[in-house]
Amino acid sequence: AALALRVLSPAKERAAREALRDAALACAPRAELAPPATGFYAAEAAVFVDARGVGALYHSEAGFAAALAARAERLGLPAMVAIADTRGTALIAARRLARSEPQASGAQHGSLGAVQVIPPGGDSAFLAPLALDLLNPDDALADALSRFGLRRVGDLLRTPERALVNRLG
Repeated sequence: AALALRVLSPAKERAAREALRDAALACAPRAELAPPATGFYAAEAAVFVDARGVGALYHSEAGFAAALAARAERLGLPAMVAIADTRGTALIAARRLARSEPQASGAQHGSLGAVQVIPPGGDSAFLAPLALDLLNPDDALADALSRFGLRRVGDLLRTPERALVNRLG
């Protein structure tokens, strides 16, 4: 009874992605659409925003993230806003927020979205306990990682590079 069927509309998806980018550009001078994802995350729309120097306008990174989320909410778009040292970590943090997993400290939820700010230098500590599927590996790689007993990002980070090359090619 709770199942909802939605027909994919490339035109509406493109319009939503562009609106999300425009919302980001209203808060920061540099923003770009992320390349389309594949697999489980194929329908996600991600925008990368350069947050350098936003503290002067928004008083903190958390204030900037809240402003981005509010701008998207005014457009009726759900927004998972994550700020981190790297784009990849921010994208993974946003995916985690979208899953509504138990949140790390600093995560805040609103009506249409959520905000997570990972402190500078905290990417590794944030990523370590997360499931590898947030990295969106293809099926063959996910199977190989699972066969080697790697389930969390921390497991992967602790594996020596040489061992990974020997195991995965």
